[in-house]
Amino acid sequence: MNATPRDDVSDDDEYTRPVSQTVKNELRQLFDIYDTDKSGTLTVDELRNAMSSAFLFESSGTDQPLSSTAAGITTTDFERLILSSDMDGDGVIDFDEWIEMMRHFFEE
Repeated sequence: MNATPRDDVSDDDEYTRPVSQTVKNELRQLFDIYDTDKSGTLTVDELRNAMSSAFLFESSGTDQPLSSTAAGITTTDFERLILSSDMDGDGVIDFDEWIEMMRHFFEE
């Protein structure tokens, strides 16, 4: 992943550039893990569990069960995340919406 801004790519290009099949495969694996009820969509609860598990523990030897980052995320925050990514307005994130939501993390 390239963390340095690129002069040859505009902000609009990020959302029009196709996502490679390799990235889609990685995103599918994550989506399927996080879709605990196997409905084909991610709910607020599933998204909260997925995102929180990514940074749940500060370190293995800590006395605090939750990282300060995870503890500060509210249900409203996850509802806003879904609202901003929910292209069809059904209140959940399907796989295509998941790709759009996550694509900037997987830029090639």
